Amino acid sequence: MSHKGTPSEVMEMRSEHDSLQSEIDVWRDWWEQLSELGQPHFGEMGTRLNRFRKHLIAHFSHEESLVGINPPDIGIKIAQMQSDHASLLHELDQLIARLTACEPDFGCWGDARRDFERFLDRLGQHETAERELWGQVQ
Repeated sequence: MSHKGTPSEVMEMRSEHDSLQSEIDVWRDWWEQLSELGQPHFGEMGTRLNRFRKHLIAHFSHEESLVGINPPDIGIKIAQMQSDHASLLHELDQLIARLTACEPDFGCWGDARRDFERFLDRLGQHETAERELWGQVQ
């Protein structure tokens, strides 16, 4: 029989989602600043994205560990969102690989920026849906 996540677990998860949203906003600001300077920093971007990936893995793992301890309807919805986790990480891996292979040419940077913005949009939508879902857990 499943039991509800404790209030501290629910609050911690809500806090993680808020923190991740703040991090997404910081990424957007940093990426915009780099674009305005017109000087791509492929190596730095790849390194930062690898750290971000590790953060996402920890966050996703924590969410997935709480699936079975929440009401069945919430647990099912969270489990359905888990498939997004693998897809998001795969998309990020592809972006990191592309940045690693990029030469300092404008086209590569422009493509990487577009793809990263798309990734951040998708991650933001995913996190918003999960925040709303965690808001249903009392």
